Amino acid sequence: RRQRQMCIRDRTWNSGSSPGKTYAVFSTDDLSIPLEDWLEINDEVQPEGVSTTYIIPSDLLGDEDKLFFFVRKN
Repeated sequence: RRQRQMCIRDRTWNSGSSPGKTYAVFSTDDLSIPLEDWLEINDEVQPEGVSTTYIIPSDLLGDEDKLFFFVRKN
């Protein structure tokens, strides 16, 4: 079994000042599928000011070698 080199457990993005807005976080292990087919992890992430950090649920990380993330402003 291959040993994982690095495990990132959070994602941080520039959220600016977006009062009343939320963000949706999506993930996939396959970049060939369209965004609408990605797994929606959370669609109610509240902005934390200029930057927002979202902790990725550990059960999502599993044994995947690679996961890709997309953040969308709702």
